[in-house]
Amino acid sequence: VTEIEEVVAVGALPGAVKTAIDREFPKAKIAKAEKTAKGTEISYEVQVSLGSKKGSLVVDPSGKVLEKNPLKVKKEKTEKEEEGGEED
Repeated sequence: VTEIEEVVAVGALPGAVKTAIDREFPKAKIAKAEKTAKGTEISYEVQVSLGSKKGSLVVDPSGKVLEKNPLKVKKEKTEKEEEGGEED
């Protein structure tokens, strides 16, 4: 089954999807939205931000939440983590 992803303008999101986003992340701003079609299944992955916090939501066209990643501050990796964090 082929999976097709395409970026979707916020204004083009179905009403039920926007309602689900507003319900799950009331004050957040939509940063990016993608529509995924896998066979006959369609879902929308939406990335949101609120200040320095970021989260995401996967919603079906009827507004049912399929997956939610809550808002949290994205932590920058330290130099040690980037190097692998292992000592000799």
